[in-house]
Amino acid sequence: MNKTFTIFKREVLSYFKSPLAYVVISTFLVITGYIFTTELLYYKLAYMQSVFENMVMLLIFFTPILTMGLLTEERKEGIDQLLFTSPLGVVEFVMGKFIAAFSVYLIMLMFTLLYPLILEYFGTPDYGPIIGAYIGLILLGGAFISIGLFASSLTQSQVIAGLISFGILILLWILTYLKGIFSGPISKLIHNIDVFAYFVDFNKGILDSRGILIYLSFTFVFLFLTTRVIDRRRWS
Repeated sequence: MNKTFTIFKREVLSYFKSPLAYVVISTFLVITGYIFTTELLYYKLAYMQSVFENMVMLLIFFTPILTMGLLTEERKEGIDQLLFTSPLGVVEFVMGKFIAAFSVYLIMLMFTLLYPLILEYFGTPDYGPIIGAYIGLILLGGAFISIGLFASSLTQSQVIAGLISFGILILLWILTYLKGIFSGPISKLIHNIDVFAYFVDFNKGILDSRGILIYLSFTFVFLFLTTRVIDRRRWS
């Protein structure tokens, strides 16, 4: 645990020593703030469901940026090899990286809590869907970050890592529209792994155990794949 915390602390500090975290968080807030303000003032909609839907789409672009440098630079500079000669375990190394990126993501998400507070001024918002949506965003964000971490383990280039992560997320998004094309077991499989469809329920305040399980499964699988990639490189 101490080793994981050491990696976590080191990674969080590196995020905020560079402009990356500030640029990602501020840009995300500007875009979501604009969407929220437009919905509230122009369309007179005192609820946040469409705002949360747009947040999910923004994560397709922002999580690859947030995660693309998690492992690429260390691999490029050979720092990871120095770590691998220490008693540090691969799982501890990966978890430290993941928790750091996830923490930055939670900080970004935390700032958006201002939006429900603003809604209080205009009336009494329904907090069921709002709470459900935030739970969904937390779980979905963890899954997306694990995908980005996996992509970062595959290459020494941040750009390529970002593109791989973005490609996987876009593929998952495209699957949403393929359910109507296929039938039988393939359609059922696509439905079961459709991470975007599950968020619709969260956004309605419905905490579906299947959605929670799918998000956690995606996170676990891609973290496991990341450890396998690093472990294989460690002993090659």
